[in-house]
Amino acid sequence: MANQSIYLFYGTENYLIEQAVTSIINKRLSNDEKDMNFFTYDLLNEPLENVVEEAETLPFIAGHKVVLAKNALLFTGQKLKIEHDLAGLEHLIQSPPDYSTIIFWVPYEKLDERKKIVKRLKEQGTIKSFNTLKGEELLGWIQNKGKEEKVSIAEEAAELLVNTSGPDLKLLAQEIKKMAIFVGENGKITKAVVEELGARTMEQNVFALSEHLANLQYEQAFTVLYDLLLNKEEPVKIIALLARQFRIMMLAKEMYQKGYSHQQIGSQIGAHPYAIKIALQQSTAFSDPQLKKIIKQLAEIDYEIKTGRKEKVLALEMFIFYLKNLMQSH
Repeated sequence: MANQSIYLFYGTENYLIEQAVTSIINKRLSNDEKDMNFFTYDLLNEPLENVVEEAETLPFIAGHKVVLAKNALLFTGQKLKIEHDLAGLEHLIQSPPDYSTIIFWVPYEKLDERKKIVKRLKEQGTIKSFNTLKGEELLGWIQNKGKEEKVSIAEEAAELLVNTSGPDLKLLAQEIKKMAIFVGENGKITKAVVEELGARTMEQNVFALSEHLANLQYEQAFTVLYDLLLNKEEPVKIIALLARQFRIMMLAKEMYQKGYSHQQIGSQIGAHPYAIKIALQQSTAFSDPQLKKIIKQLAEIDYEIKTGRKEKVLALEMFIFYLKNLMQSH
């Protein structure tokens, strides 16, 4: 039977793991006890024996201690920098001291299920995965975060928030808190609020650039481009992101014509369904041959820049003129 004194948290979503660790610490220790009875070890640079020894040592004054072992890659198939002696840990799992809580943090999406130590912990510890949230699960998390901040979040606002800020939960939590303060308790975060207050990543600015190009708004496209360049964004990266967006448009359009849903397209391409919805709207401005020509042109520009045949900024400006001529010739 799993005990509540040894935990193994693994996955790529650090924000959720941080919250789970903090929750356990707050349950086990008072604020006064945290300074003396909460210990952190990094298993990239420290041997496992130090963690086991700490867990088996009586707490100072208080009745309990918490030991956190970060980068516990010994539970994965990853190559380790230092050798860990597992004998002490096996004994600890078998007979954990009632005065210690041990948390292993594995910043990796999978455990090595073949390892004896993983099987032992599965039987007698508490293992939980925290991988990146996607689709409806991510939108549900945003809605719940809104409730925590005592506001409601419109569905289209949640979708736009994901599209503008990405799936990073820490950033999303910060954005929701900021918008909750703006709308006030019991207020509603709408799409307009996200548009006004949302943090714009480089990817989102390139998304806006492609939106202007799709709408044949060339002056606005140049404005966004020059803003990106003023922010010292690398032209080669802008080209790569533009190529990605036009590729998503082309693939989404092809799949949609074959009867795939936004969700299915997003799953296949590796993009959020809301991003697919916008890409499909943008793709209506272009014919299939035009999209292929645009992607080919971006590949050629990328090659010319990297081989020194074309100056970076001029190449980007020329691409917008190329697109304008392409659209006007049809």
